[in-house]
Amino acid sequence: MYRWTKSETVYSQFETNVRIAATLKSKEFNVAYVKEYARLYQMTAEVKNAREATLDSLLSDYTEIFLYAYVPEQESNDFDKQNSIWTIFVSDKRAIESGPLR
Repeated sequence: MYRWTKSETVYSQFETNVRIAATLKSKEFNVAYVKEYARLYQMTAEVKNAREATLDSLLSDYTEIFLYAYVPEQESNDFDKQNSIWTIFVSDKRAIESGPLR
């Protein structure tokens, strides 16, 4: 899991101000995810392969990142709003920033 997930927590004294975790849903992540999902739900090889193919087809069009955010005050959780107090973007190795699709 740690190869695909990065997280940070910001504290003020002993209180958590924000905790963010992001998981890149890469090809390798999807293979591991489907393998464990198939094991838990006792899927047949055919169903497992179909699920893996579906996830592979999504990867060809988009880069998906699962974002988890904890903020202690509910009004600070406005990630879904157009004029959010948060700015979400991904920065690659060349410092090129990309924002989410809306």
